[in-house]
Amino acid sequence: MKRHDVKWPRGEWLACTFRVAYEAFHVSGRFKKDSKIQVNQASLSHVEYGGRVGIWRLMEIFDRNDVKASINLNGLAIEMWPESVKAL
Repeated sequence: MKRHDVKWPRGEWLACTFRVAYEAFHVSGRFKKDSKIQVNQASLSHVEYGGRVGIWRLMEIFDRNDVKASINLNGLAIEMWPESVKAL
């Protein structure tokens, strides 16, 4: 089988895919390990950072470097942070 040389636009050497999961949770979340814990503070803290700070930092980095990214949101994130959703 013949190997073909791959050439990216403008002579670039690397292609990357950026996908961001922008999510919010009411009580649980992905860091909940113990079923005895009613409120999962680790997940809620993680989400608060993402919605209040992290997404804005990512948007600034992507804009500054002319990077296209896909942002996957859940419905609660859209309700909690509509300003960032509009900016996206």
